[in-house]
Amino acid sequence: AGGGPKVGGDPVGSPTRPRPKRPEVLITTAATGEGVPELLAALDRHRTAIAAGPTDSARLARADALVWAIVAERLRERLRAPDQSDATRGTLAAVADHRLDPYAAADALLAVLGSDSVSPARD
Repeated sequence: AGGGPKVGGDPVGSPTRPRPKRPEVLITTAATGEGVPELLAALDRHRTAIAAGPTDSARLARADALVWAIVAERLRERLRAPDQSDATRGTLAAVADHRLDPYAAADALLAVLGSDSVSPARD
């Protein structure tokens, strides 16, 4: 078993995360006023961007990160539950002892949960 295909570190099919914003670096000189018009223009651009709100891709990236974090936490909770903890500990021990690779272990742990799934919300 192995992990799913990846492109640039992101699993194929996952929304592309927007690139982090890079801060604008401006040089100003208070004594001469040099760079002040550029600073004011940059502040105007920033205020306009803030007023426009986040882009669809930024909202989708936040939703993607939030949902996957919740999924991961709920999976951990279920796998640590008393009825699953022995299987979980055994699988982790097999990885620690190099008897099982981490991808196969993840598949095995997901298989342990099997029919313990929840239907997705419908509109």
